[in-house]
Amino acid sequence: MAACGRLGKLDGPDGGGDSSTEGATLTTNDVVSTFCAATEAGDVDAVIATLAPDAALVSPLAGRAVFRGHDDLRVLFSILLPALSGLTWRHRIREGNTAVAVADARVLGVRIGDAILIEYDDEGRIRTLTPHVRPWLGLTLLGVVMGPRLLRYPAVVRRAFRRPGARGGRLFRAVRTARR
Repeated sequence: MAACGRLGKLDGPDGGGDSSTEGATLTTNDVVSTFCAATEAGDVDAVIATLAPDAALVSPLAGRAVFRGHDDLRVLFSILLPALSGLTWRHRIREGNTAVAVADARVLGVRIGDAILIEYDDEGRIRTLTPHVRPWLGLTLLGVVMGPRLLRYPAVVRRAFRRPGARGGRLFRAVRTARR
């Protein structure tokens, strides 16, 4: 398992060496490093441990879809991580409570790249993940691999397309109406 590459200001608050804290709170360096290492290892439990309870991942396939909370993100990462081969994080940069990590992987033999925007809270837990996957072919193949597996969890998909606090989305009301 390769460690996340380093670039920019991520080596510590003053740019020199890793910072450390006492107690259970992860530092911003720790949370990004732990997230990268956990995804490379395919360790879903370790990924979830880096996330705030109300964490969200904005889908790169459907920008309206936002997966929220540990339970739904556990399902998503359980499907995503096995779909990727050779996942390696190359660079990380940060400013304030935001980091960007850059990775390479393969899906069905096609190389994909990801520049993921990571926003974290003051307690060192990831709040929001916004992946930016390229090229289009790789992203499409990722959707082809993940889509059927994700559809086994219709409640997760339904919640991902629902706005926070909304009782139901137009898409699902239209489907229910069409079935009647």
